[in-house]
Amino acid sequence: MPRKYRIIIAVVLTLLTSTFYGQDVHFSQFYNSPLSLNPATTGDFVGAWRVTGIGRQQWAHKNLTTEGKPFQTMAIGFDSPIDFGHKGRLGVGGYLVQDNSGIANLNYSKFVGSIAYETNLKGGKIRFGIQPSLNQHGSDRIEHVLDGHAFSKSQLEANNGKLYDDGNPFDATRIESIDNNSQQLKYFDINAGVKWSKKINKLETTAGFSAFHLILPKYTLLEAESGGRMPIRYNFHSSLSYKYNDKLYIQPNLQFMHMARAQNIVIGANVDYNIQDRIDLFNSAFAGLQFRTLSGRNRDIGKLSNSDSFALIAGVTLPKWRIGLSRDMTISNLQSGLADLSGAWEISVIYTAPDVFLNKKLIPCDRY
Repeated sequence: MPRKYRIIIAVVLTLLTSTFYGQDVHFSQFYNSPLSLNPATTGDFVGAWRVTGIGRQQWAHKNLTTEGKPFQTMAIGFDSPIDFGHKGRLGVGGYLVQDNSGIANLNYSKFVGSIAYETNLKGGKIRFGIQPSLNQHGSDRIEHVLDGHAFSKSQLEANNGKLYDDGNPFDATRIESIDNNSQQLKYFDINAGVKWSKKINKLETTAGFSAFHLILPKYTLLEAESGGRMPIRYNFHSSLSYKYNDKLYIQPNLQFMHMARAQNIVIGANVDYNIQDRIDLFNSAFAGLQFRTLSGRNRDIGKLSNSDSFALIAGVTLPKWRIGLSRDMTISNLQSGLADLSGAWEISVIYTAPDVFLNKKLIPCDRY
């Protein structure tokens, strides 16, 4: 089987399998989309309330999208803390996600409520969170299924009209047509997570674990390998913030995700530099580099393992704002097979409103 065709088929099958198993969002700037990262991050900030927004556009290659349409993902969230003093702290909020995939015009939207509780733990903090959600999936161009994978007519006709299997066309009897010009699915889901954080001298450290699709919602747009139920996605994340001096902070971060037979690891670091004394408008500027590796297994292709991409990240912080921009670039063997592969762009914005309520303090006075 020619290398180029094998690469294209592998990417299509992997992306489609991922899409039908939940179309879960993932971001290079995952730490700037806290509610979609871990329910336990709800209300975990200093301020009165917070609005977060992040958008991503990727894979604008004509062989991987419908008529060159890119994959687009957007998430908007809101959360607020409620302080109960020594009894702990509550965080409440929610977020919206809209995801559109070029392949077969798949679309995914969900509304997620989020609540978390925080308490002290041996000099640090531990938080527990849960998220109920309403989800909707759909497609208006699923025309064929091949062993549980969906293809539009344009994809089946790609590469001179055929998809190849070890140099031979796929057996036509394995391809079944679907008459569903517009098909939508709606279901309820639950996510949960825990997060720990602690400050030790110049070092602030956090670690969290979250699990998505805990109730294994039934997902029957395609009766795939899991029997039509969505597998649980496990997510571990960790970050450090080291104060090198009064101006410079070094912030490494890590994320590991596992879902069904796919694993995704993101590792990187940002450097945050205080520029307030030079530019009054900004508090600091930051820049960083991330590396992503993807591995998994597809029953038609076998084991897939690629040093997928790296991302350049830059941004600024203002008194109430944090703005980030990142550019993902493919460095795996996918790039050699897809000359027009353009990677991804991502932008994030966080607005944090200051807390207008003063802490209560006792003021001593003379008694008469």
